[in-house]
Amino acid sequence: MPIACKVSAFLRPASARSSVLSASALASPVGFRVKTSLRTDSVTSSGATLSVLPVGSATASFANIATRAFCSTGNKVTIGGFVVSGPNSKRVLIRAVGPTLTTQGLAASEVLADPTIDVYKGSAVIDKNDNWRDNANAADITATAAQIGASSLAASDTNSAALLIDLQPGVYSFVVNGKNATSGVVLLEVYDADGGGTTKFVNIATRAYATTGNGVAIGGFVISGNGSKKVLIRALGPTLTKQGIETGEVLMDPTIELHQGALVLESNDNWGTNANAAEILSTGSRIGASPIDSSDTTSSALLLNLQPGVYSFIASGKSGSSGIVLVEIYDAD
Repeated sequence: MPIACKVSAFLRPASARSSVLSASALASPVGFRVKTSLRTDSVTSSGATLSVLPVGSATASFANIATRAFCSTGNKVTIGGFVVSGPNSKRVLIRAVGPTLTTQGLAASEVLADPTIDVYKGSAVIDKNDNWRDNANAADITATAAQIGASSLAASDTNSAALLIDLQPGVYSFVVNGKNATSGVVLLEVYDADGGGTTKFVNIATRAYATTGNGVAIGGFVISGNGSKKVLIRALGPTLTKQGIETGEVLMDPTIELHQGALVLESNDNWGTNANAAEILSTGSRIGASPIDSSDTTSSALLLNLQPGVYSFIASGKSGSSGIVLVEIYDAD
């Protein structure tokens, strides 16, 4: 890997990096965040909420995901997607955070100063936002973010974008652009804003332009509930040339590191080097993931069982390379 990374997680309100809380202390939701350090720089994710449920009350599922990446123009805009599965609607908070990142160690010149969001179902735009305070439900966005443990936007940040919407089960995508074709680092966040229930996120993906330093793609996700969850994580590069992206634009040799706290759980350079490479392919086929192209030996993938908790990942180009990468996280149970 071209960068050294250390990830530390902590529970609030405790100030230490780890805490042991009594059962009574967990009677109400507790917020937590993930801090990722890249040598001398660091970024603290938006928060998530830890709730303790009775044993057997909920199976493990994805609660939220965030990806920080460089957003440019054309094919280098940042595109996210997720699948809502279940019998009922789900309230979802989507944010594209730009200026607030300056409070997390990035220079103002590095961040996307005025991000916009367009949410799609199929080819139809179902909602959009430029500046989050322009929403009719802006107060609800603030209250919901606080309730679920998402970090507050800086008081001066009127340009980040956000949407709080109720979505029926289905496949959704969203596109983040810089207003007036601007570029910069942006933090994309998708939160389960109602929690619990039988309607869940099952697949979440982000397509971004990964560069070096603060421009690598850094993501995090939360698994909530009881029991382990089998998760397929992929960072696709060369396969994207079959989806209309030129070879010169693609991250040709992406790598993945998966972290929990300060521990690197797994890493991969080329997916075929995994001991379970055949299972990676068969699982992808079983759950409906798009196939890795037969000529693509340099994309990365991991298939592993994870306990409920907070995880982060870093997708970057081998030998300091840059390009468009598709990072996918699938419920593989």
